[in-house]
Amino acid sequence: MANLKTAIDQALIKSLKQKDATQAGVLRMLKSAIKEKEIAKKNDLLDNEIIPIVRSQIKSRQESRKQFQQAGRDQLAQKETQEIEVLKKFLPKQLTEQELIQKIQPIIDKVQAKSPQDLGKVMPLVIKEAQGQADNQAIKNTVLKLLK
Repeated sequence: MANLKTAIDQALIKSLKQKDATQAGVLRMLKSAIKEKEIAKKNDLLDNEIIPIVRSQIKSRQESRKQFQQAGRDQLAQKETQEIEVLKKFLPKQLTEQELIQKIQPIIDKVQAKSPQDLGKVMPLVIKEAQGQADNQAIKNTVLKLLK
């Protein structure tokens, strides 16, 4: 994607033309969250600064979906799922578990991590290496699996 912010703007315009209220609402909230960060930073955000905002929005909706499912509110849970799918379009291609292992293993070898107690040595390096291509929880789970 050339520029994530431009892609979000274009998707919003397209959803408004198509009268897709769900997608338009999600994109408006995303733009609002981005604008809020830009105001706090007093500068435009780069793509690698927007990706964590998108992830945060997804995580929030996943938590809401879980609560709706537990309460038996399937229609609201389905709406959250649709919103998550809209947001996922703005994340870089996600690594498969095998690709993630291929990124993690050299880092484990480099820092000579031997056990789950070495998680703190490995995680920051893997997160930097994967840069938005994998969820932090997925990274943590894979690192722990490799360190057992």
